[in-house]
Amino acid sequence: MRLFISFSARKNGNSDEIAKYLSLEDDKIIFFRNLNISSCKTCNYECFSSECKYRNDDIYTLYEEMKKYQKVILIVPMYCGNPSSLYFIFNERCQDYFMHNESEYENIIKRLFIIGIYGNKEQTPDFIPCFEKWFNCTKYTNHVLGIERHKYNLKIEDSILNITELKNQIDEFINPKKVNNEESAMAMVLFGDKILTTNELIYGKNTLSLPKGHKKDGEEFIDTAIRECFEETNIIIGTNNLVKELPSYSYEFLNNSNQLIRKTIIPFLFIVNSEGTPLSKEERIISTQWMNIDEFINNCTYDSVKKIVTDININKQNR
Repeated sequence: MRLFISFSARKNGNSDEIAKYLSLEDDKIIFFRNLNISSCKTCNYECFSSECKYRNDDIYTLYEEMKKYQKVILIVPMYCGNPSSLYFIFNERCQDYFMHNESEYENIIKRLFIIGIYGNKEQTPDFIPCFEKWFNCTKYTNHVLGIERHKYNLKIEDSILNITELKNQIDEFINPKKVNNEESAMAMVLFGDKILTTNELIYGKNTLSLPKGHKKDGEEFIDTAIRECFEETNIIIGTNNLVKELPSYSYEFLNNSNQLIRKTIIPFLFIVNSEGTPLSKEERIISTQWMNIDEFINNCTYDSVKKIVTDININKQNR
């Protein structure tokens, strides 16, 4: 589900049109002009010492709702060389929210995408950077799209969606279709009825899986699996521990740079004769441990990994 927020003061203008064009059945559109949200005015900076005097208007409800959606797309037009005043109200009122909910910043930013509609970069070079400030000092890039009307001789009342090139830019930004291929190797390491596991922080979410990582140039996949196992868990394995290469699998996801990635994983099954001492050696690896195979299957984050381990476990039990 996605949330579209139009910051146009004009009903059925380009911002509204784009939101309606992009939204699907499970999506929601909010027209900011219809909300009861006060601008910062006639106050004594209460937000710095206690809380905003306008806390009970719609702004808190809006920010809390934003957390429920996979993507939150702000569509902002340019008025007099600047983002619309409605956007500035939204922006300035966020201060009170994040001062009292600092831990939610990452949670909201990772969902946030902004489409800015303006004349052109030459005349208003600061328009798009104004939105990009949201992502300063974060790992998120390419979350802002600028639509330049003057390049296509569009007047303010003309529909942007009538220009195929602009329509395609918007489509690719919100629903990326261009695929970037990545390849990784995974080590499935067994010791008796236990399996070597990793608890990893990926895009802010704890994920229980197996040691894996990207293949380096000139490296064989088996060597990648062996290297990544040691780098992530401190457990040394070698080709003498190899049982077999398992069927590969692929999945697609959007990375922090809003790129569509198709990742192919080549798993290898290893059996070791001693546990060793698992140790998290990379910052993103929260913990690594030997876990009962059935327990791992019940708690594994990824269905594809769960299926591979389940199949191996069934074959192991049937011997």
